[in-house]
Amino acid sequence: MKKTLITVAVLFALLLTGCHSSYLNDSHPNDLEISDTDYPIEELQYDWNYFNTSDELAAVVTDVYSGQVTSISFEIIDETTGLYVRDFSSVDKEYARKNYSLNTVYTISVRKTYKGSSQSEMTVVNTGGISGYRENEQHDLLVAAGLDGRRIPVAKDGCNLAVGNIYLFCVYRFPEEYGLDYDNAINPYQYAHKLNSSNAKAIINSCK
Repeated sequence: MKKTLITVAVLFALLLTGCHSSYLNDSHPNDLEISDTDYPIEELQYDWNYFNTSDELAAVVTDVYSGQVTSISFEIIDETTGLYVRDFSSVDKEYARKNYSLNTVYTISVRKTYKGSSQSEMTVVNTGGISGYRENEQHDLLVAAGLDGRRIPVAKDGCNLAVGNIYLFCVYRFPEEYGLDYDNAINPYQYAHKLNSSNAKAIINSCK
């Protein structure tokens, strides 16, 4: 449900973009200090939308804001509803295998909003876990949810954000009627940028 709706929004927004945009480079934050991994990774194979210019990205996201990462946690999300799954007392493993996913959750103390309307504290969810970082916690969550905990599902080479650092966040927020209390990473590679980077500056300019 989540990814389908985001894809539709992307296609619509791209029809509206102009042609004065700045091209985005492939750099993204890789700031988290990680340790040797105890679990092999399962590389996620989603068809994420990737944006070549700042205008394309700024047109698609609903919100752009700068903020400091204050915490990192992990959640299981039911992809059919977009809701967190926290009751694992009676897990249907077949349903879980088809519809549950592990996600990394960043709590953000917002500094400045460039597009949309953000509160002082926001939550940004990125699909997949983090290899080499609190892996036992991710493993236990996967097993509790009826998923295979032998591998950590990861969007390989995506952003790795560190607590205490400040970034520019580019996210998609569903309308209130969906009942989701978090923002979605637009893709694992372009949802966060170092605030002083050329990509961040170009995106902020495209939001004006």
